[in-house]
Amino acid sequence: ALVEDVDQETGQVTINARKTPLGPQEARAQLRLRTRPEPKHLEWLTGVLQKGRVKEVAQEIFEKYMDSCDPGYLQHMRAAGMEIDELLGVCGTFVEIYHRNEKAIRR
Repeated sequence: ALVEDVDQETGQVTINARKTPLGPQEARAQLRLRTRPEPKHLEWLTGVLQKGRVKEVAQEIFEKYMDSCDPGYLQHMRAAGMEIDELLGVCGTFVEIYHRNEKAIRR
């Protein structure tokens, strides 16, 4: 989706993929900057894939941040997502992790 307009008074955001504008809170939750990985990110990812280390790298990140018994569980998820974003040169990983685990988080 592309942002077509932002109402400076109300904060509503109009995007090309939706007929009605997004409110400010909804826009913050659903929109993020478009990113493109840099060559260093692609090189790192290519190396991980070629060496078959995807599960190993994922496990390292998971073990570094995730302890479901910790009351700061969401902060740890956010930190893990930020590390993944940094490694891949993208943004929004936390949102994806959160949505995939939303039912478990609400318990």
